[in-house]
Order: sequence, then structure tokens, then C-alpha cells
Amino acid sequence: MSTPPASSGILRGITRDTIIRFLADEHLTFHPNDFTREELFTADELFYTGTAARVMPIREVDGRPIGTGNYPVTMRLRLRYEAAIHGKAPEY
Repeated sequence: MSTPPASSGILRGITRDTIIRFLADEHLTFHPNDFTREELFTADELFYTGTAARVMPIREVDGRPIGTGNYPVTMRLRLRYEAAIHGKAPEY
């Protein structure tokens, strides 16, 4: 898993930081780094985070579908986030 580093101009938000913590809690490898469009096109999953959007899969980039259309990691993170913000995950 990766996200652009804060030095690239990306907004460092609470939702983003929360998802990064979830990745650590699930023992998923995370690296802040820049990536190319080709890496986006060949990714198994892509998602974005935001206060209103929460955690949403990215289904396509420039008209090109991402992965197989299933987003198991994204959905798992989304469910964990929803549980946390609604007080259903006492560890958060």
C-alpha cells in the first residue's frame, strides 16, 4: 500500500491518517511514495479518503478499469473506518 508523501502536496487529513493506522493494525505494508500512471493502471486496488467520502474505491483511471472490480482491502478498511467513527470499535 502506498500514498504520496505529504511533501508532494497531498492533504494530510484525519481520515488519511486513520486509514494509515488501520493498515498498520492489519499488518499491511505501507510506504509513502510517489507513483506513476502506469502503476495506477496496473494496481489491484485503488481508493481515496476524505471527510465526506470516507473510504471509496477508484474503479477506473482514464477510462481504464482497476483490478478485477473487487475491492476486498478497500471494503475491509471502509468497514473498519465506519465502525470506528460510529463508536462500534472500542480500540479506536
